[in-house]
Amino acid sequence: MSNTTLVVDDEPVIRHLIMAVLRRDGFEAIEAESGVQALELLRKLCGAVEFLVSDIKMPIMDGIALACAVRAEFPAIPIILVSGYADVVRAKHPELNFEFVQKPFLPATLLGVVKKVMMPKKRTASAD
Repeated sequence: MSNTTLVVDDEPVIRHLIMAVLRRDGFEAIEAESGVQALELLRKLCGAVEFLVSDIKMPIMDGIALACAVRAEFPAIPIILVSGYADVVRAKHPELNFEFVQKPFLPATLLGVVKKVMMPKKRTASAD
């Protein structure tokens, strides 16, 4: 799997919309409806996921808890958090090193952030 992203959102409509935007731009998109399911998939796929797109507000394990767990187990995976709420989380959790996309967003906005998080990987791969 190349250019594989894991999209995590408890709302199927939003999750499928994000996946459609990413797929239209050439990404392989897999989905999880919860943070717990996302961690299970990341463990199962053993490094095949290149970046994570997750909603912040979700039941049981929200996007911040998921980001903390991902940073602990998979520190190299870029994280993009999306929310309808203002980006107040970044100031509280600078150690998570994530990008933020405010809902509602245009497809071009999301793809711009995706390209930004993928740039360091592209440079590293071409330097090898």
